[in-house]
Amino acid sequence: MSYGKCFYCETRLLGENKEVDHFVEVAIDPSKAYDWDNLYLACTNCNDKIDHNAIPVTDVLDPCKDSDEEIQRNITFVDELISPVAFSEKGLRTIKKYRLDTDLLDMKRGRWLNGIMNEALSILKKMVEEGRKVATEEERNRMLRYMAPNQPYSLMSEVYIKKKFGKLIAG
Repeated sequence: MSYGKCFYCETRLLGENKEVDHFVEVAIDPSKAYDWDNLYLACTNCNDKIDHNAIPVTDVLDPCKDSDEEIQRNITFVDELISPVAFSEKGLRTIKKYRLDTDLLDMKRGRWLNGIMNEALSILKKMVEEGRKVATEEERNRMLRYMAPNQPYSLMSEVYIKKKFGKLIAG
């Protein structure tokens, strides 16, 4: 369901420590301890979240229940740095609760964006060499794959590509 990624930060967990997180903590609602709809795959960082008493889950985004559109109304990226949209309290609380703004995550997301940038620059160079103004379908698909749900940091990738390289995916 999460494509092998942490539900919260979207880090790919292949070869990484992974844990099962209770979205609604068992201390808050013991009846949800074995409820599949309450069990989320998480990295160690995100599962070591801020306590429910400090930031309750009712005040944060739920990656399984909130739509991509809802998440994007509350959270955005400036390059690899995550931030709330227009001072969204829900976005801010989500970032704080799951520690989505750590230096380690910024570094991982930055490396991912570097790969996207290299891919985009390679495509743009080829377009210039061939005198084209429009990317081929294959080139568009190469960029769109970074935004696919099975890719790490797909939300950040979408924001970045649309902002920096939108003409490569226009079609």
